[in-house]
This record gives sequence, C-alpha cells and structure tokens, in this order.
Amino acid sequence: MAVPILTVALPVSNAQVHPPRLLIATLVGIYALILLWLRSLQIRVAEDRLIFQSLFRGRSELSAHEIASVELKFELRGFGGPLKLVVCTKDRPREPAMSINAKVFRTEAIQAVLAFGDRVAQANSHDLEDGVTMKLLRKVRSKKER
Repeated sequence: MAVPILTVALPVSNAQVHPPRLLIATLVGIYALILLWLRSLQIRVAEDRLIFQSLFRGRSELSAHEIASVELKFELRGFGGPLKLVVCTKDRPREPAMSINAKVFRTEAIQAVLAFGDRVAQANSHDLEDGVTMKLLRKVRSKKER
C-alpha cells in the first residue's frame, strides 16, 4: 500500500457564484468596454493633417501632401462596420492607409474629413453621407417618380 508523502488540504468555500450576478457583471463589463472604445475614437482634421485615434489601433496620422484620395464606401468585407472612410496615400493609391469605421462618427465629422480630402486631393462620398439606408430610399423615390 502506497502512503502519500505530502497531503494538502484546500479550504472549501461555501460561496457560490450565482449565474444572474455573473451575467450582470459580464454585461456591465462589456458595456464599460464599449463606452471606453467609443470614447477613444477620434478623427481630427488639422490644417495640414488628418489624425485618427482608436483604443485598439492606436494613432494614425497622415499629412496633406501624402493623401491621394478620401472615400466613403460601403463594404461588407474585413473587420469593422460596412460604412468605411478609406484614405489612400500617393505612395500606395490602391491600398488604404486608413480604413475607418464611419458609422460611429457624426455626419459632421465625416463631412469634415471629406471636405479636407477634397481640398488636398480627391474625395468621393458615393452619396453615403446620410448612410446606406438614406441612399437606398433616394433610389426608391427616384424610381417611383419616373
């Protein structure tokens, strides 16, 4: 018969994790993380630069002479929302230097970035300033009027 050399007694707790409390704590934590993420999002248009800052992606900065185009696009690929603000540079005009989830920003902020892009390079909103839904409604109305 084998005799154990060392025996460790772990204290047993009578405390139980209550599923509703755990669920509430998880939801509050997720809510706090979302608020922190939204609070960290910033687009700044300076006189000669475009600055984007995010909690997870850090800070990106492009000067006016680097920018080739600024576009507001509807894309269903990759991460982020389908409404994206895409900034390309003159060095790599086909690859986005910045791809920003536009749906979390106010319309005025998106318009300011597009105006900056129009001033320093080329800008195209694809009539998406009001969002995808408004563009679809305008198409439906124009078909009815015909």
